[in-house]
Amino acid sequence: MLADEDVAELVTMLADPAAGTATLYLSGTGVFATPPIYDHTVHAAVGDGYGYLSHWDLNNDLAYSRGEPDSPGLASEREKFPAGSGLSLASFRAALTELLHTGQRPSAVEWAGAA
Repeated sequence: MLADEDVAELVTMLADPAAGTATLYLSGTGVFATPPIYDHTVHAAVGDGYGYLSHWDLNNDLAYSRGEPDSPGLASEREKFPAGSGLSLASFRAALTELLHTGQRPSAVEWAGAA
């Protein structure tokens, strides 16, 4: 499991303008196979001072973090985050920390379904 300071370092790395989108694959069910079966997929990115998250798991359809209403959209090589989905960096860090501690969709933020 990642420590809180590892999450802070990840956020710092994602804030680099040359950074892309991080893709996190998690298995919260304890089901393993070769290759592993991942039941959570999270895309995380930072742009324009906001953190962006998308999340999908076996129990939840693809959704984006519901962030600051005036945050711009962010298009990356893996994901197109809609306008209004950008979180403050503090909220972004809290959501990532919760995700990595619980293995579940973070409840620290609200989620909106993909359009």
